[in-house]
Amino acid sequence: MKKWCWRSLAIALVLFVLLIVLFARGAMLAWQETPLARIVVTVLSSEHAHLRLIDNNGFEFGGDIYGSHWQIDAFVLLWHDPLLKLGFKPVVRLSGVHGKYMGERESAQQSLLNGIELGAEVTFSQVLWEWLEQRSWVPGIRSVFGAAVFMPVREGRFELVLKGAGLVLVPLSEQ
Repeated sequence: MKKWCWRSLAIALVLFVLLIVLFARGAMLAWQETPLARIVVTVLSSEHAHLRLIDNNGFEFGGDIYGSHWQIDAFVLLWHDPLLKLGFKPVVRLSGVHGKYMGERESAQQSLLNGIELGAEVTFSQVLWEWLEQRSWVPGIRSVFGAAVFMPVREGRFELVLKGAGLVLVPLSEQ
């Protein structure tokens, strides 16, 4: 075989391996767990609790919730792989924390913590979030979607985590 043929084959093989490595890294970044905040729930009575949310920067937000369950609603913005590889982190915007009654009672409608962004250094204004929600495609953005975590009211410490394309509430052990 000619010398140029071996060089071409070697270059193609190197490029193929590089593409596989970049794809694997992008997939790992997209599916890794991203801690967003710690949540502390203090039960005050059977249907009344105090909830504190502490984000990764140490800012603390909180208030009372009423109901037998509580729910965190959020919008999540995920970037395309090239932007993930450049260090862009997913952006999570809380759209509310609600206390809920299960059974015959109506759900409580109070909402805490509206409009708080977690997980990224970049903050988006409310206007930009509304604009993104109305678009079916924006360059560089893989998706913008709603997510929620629903949980019975119980005392404890939890970590709110973005895992893959959803929110997960992980119990923290007491230390």
